[in-house]
Amino acid sequence: MNALAGCLSASQPLLERECYATRTWSAANAHKALPESEIKRKPDLVLSDDVTAKWGNIRVSGELTHSPYKPAMRLGKAADTHAYLMMSEQPWRRFSLILSFTNAYHHLRVLLYDHSGGVVSTRFDIYQQPDLFSHIIAVINFGNLECVGYDSTVSF
Repeated sequence: MNALAGCLSASQPLLERECYATRTWSAANAHKALPESEIKRKPDLVLSDDVTAKWGNIRVSGELTHSPYKPAMRLGKAADTHAYLMMSEQPWRRFSLILSFTNAYHHLRVLLYDHSGGVVSTRFDIYQQPDLFSHIIAVINFGNLECVGYDSTVSF
């Protein structure tokens, strides 16, 4: 994901100029729970500005599985919990985004959760629709904070 963001930045220099902060994708916590939370969860992939990811500084969370997506499966429940943890640790958010890579990482769904619940996009194959995938990653990586759920009317 960082390589894709780097390629997008190199091919479109305006993206980097508009970028709010240094955002890095990391899988460092895929095997250990994030600190400072009573609910112990291990996100497979996170986008954060900080070196040490915590639920209070994650911009976007990602879940990876070889299985096809089913809403009642463990992946769906993990995404629900990740969204809850992000929203509770970051009360200035309007919504949180979870990227769900399924079916041997060929399919992507974007899950959006707000304070009322969540919605799931239709799946698409990232290999057959690379432009759509690149666009989603560009918006998440280089868009302003409102693109990933932050409320611009809140200042701290």
